[in-house]
Amino acid sequence: MKIFKKSTVAILAMMLVFGGTFAVAASNDEPLPTLEVGGVEFMPIRLAAYALGIDVDWDDETRTIILTGPLGHVRTVSPRVYNIHFEDGTAWMAPNWLNWILNQIPLEAPVPASRTDYWTWESFADVLPAEFDTTLPHGEMALDFILHMNDYLYNRSPFTYREKEAARWIVEELLAMGYDWDSIEVQEFAFIEVTTFSHVFPAPPNWSRASMPIILGDAVLRDNQLSQNVILTVPGTGDGIIIVGAHYDSVRYPGASDNASGTALLLESAARLREHGSYHTVKYVFFGAEETGLWGAYFFYQSLTEAQRDDIVMVVNADVLFEGPYFIYGTGVHPQPTQAVMGEALEEMFASMGTNLHGMDAFEFIEYSNRSFNILVADAVRLGFLDGQNSPASLQVDAIAEEIMDLHDLSLHAVPYYIYMSSDQLVFVFSGYTIVLFAGMDRVVDAFSPEGRFAGQLMHTPRDDFHYIEYHWPGMMLDAMRTFGIFLEEILTTQF
Repeated sequence: MKIFKKSTVAILAMMLVFGGTFAVAASNDEPLPTLEVGGVEFMPIRLAAYALGIDVDWDDETRTIILTGPLGHVRTVSPRVYNIHFEDGTAWMAPNWLNWILNQIPLEAPVPASRTDYWTWESFADVLPAEFDTTLPHGEMALDFILHMNDYLYNRSPFTYREKEAARWIVEELLAMGYDWDSIEVQEFAFIEVTTFSHVFPAPPNWSRASMPIILGDAVLRDNQLSQNVILTVPGTGDGIIIVGAHYDSVRYPGASDNASGTALLLESAARLREHGSYHTVKYVFFGAEETGLWGAYFFYQSLTEAQRDDIVMVVNADVLFEGPYFIYGTGVHPQPTQAVMGEALEEMFASMGTNLHGMDAFEFIEYSNRSFNILVADAVRLGFLDGQNSPASLQVDAIAEEIMDLHDLSLHAVPYYIYMSSDQLVFVFSGYTIVLFAGMDRVVDAFSPEGRFAGQLMHTPRDDFHYIEYHWPGMMLDAMRTFGIFLEEILTTQF
């Protein structure tokens, strides 16, 4: 048995906030013991939990450990799934897994975020109309927006003042286009107010991501931990709503592809839609706080009434539009197969991945391991163990893609499983909506994909910079914005 002599409860609390492996103490004065099992150091679950005020119980019927946080949040841990060692009546677990599990249990009651009067008409009353030349070829206006965000609004990290500055710029551009204040909503939210997430992931988004160096960079987190969505509503002549989304936040880099590209696509589309009009009402949503776990999309979804959700015709999301020269769209709906078909597909997938189900069927394993059922279904579709599914609207989108490729000499690649790409549309896909996802990718050949696979090469790196991309791939950004701009315009001016 080994002792971490310098471990304290304060260290545990710090590591739970900022992430990472931890060592804890049973009290402020006594170090917490560790047990070496097969060369791996394990920590006592009960003492580590007690140090945080988390109660620990054992359910003999289900043979699971039950962790109950000070606010009543419950997390179950099955020894059949996790590597738990029992010795002398004590349950021991590896620190990395214990950290991950305890991180999912809120320890303190949320403090209501203070609001300001920043997002009022008076704050924008001096914005003057500007000319947006919609006679330019598609994509050129968007390229100017991208360049501005790249050079003047880089490092748009979630919940920071820089992200707030970017949101203000979006509002100013919409007002300058001629949209009135009543058509624009700034939906401010605090991370603690996001409660609708369980249909995507079983655990809540983790605040610690906001302060990770790769995300935060040199931006400054706001004192009141607020972010915001910017929403523009353009009424149509008929019924139904098409939601068009793109996140405008970024990690520490300029974020030209991720995701000034999607933001610029929406801005150019909004400028053009003023002239074209649409049958369906179009709701442009510039999502905040995507990079820390889709917070803005979650909050937007939970703010909708049931009637508003029923009015949604489809959700279009644009993210990372020029990671490479392959312009991809995915469209379809989340499949709803029978339990027998789903169980067989999941068990085949688990077998192919070498996953040990510990004698359980697929559904028992998902429950005991606290895995996201919806994400696993998405994986089964992506890996070919389950067929994807179309809707009448997604078939119309496919037809539009074929038509514009012939008419405008465009190149589009239909990859249906891209509806599951990790971005804001995930909040909607598992609720049964028709999804359209735009992304630009590169083709990568490696040991895992000898035939090649689509992948992003720029996002979350210093290479995600307008000037770097244009130097190495001249014309690719304009080509991407032209392609997706024409595609989006055709979708928004179609009756579904």
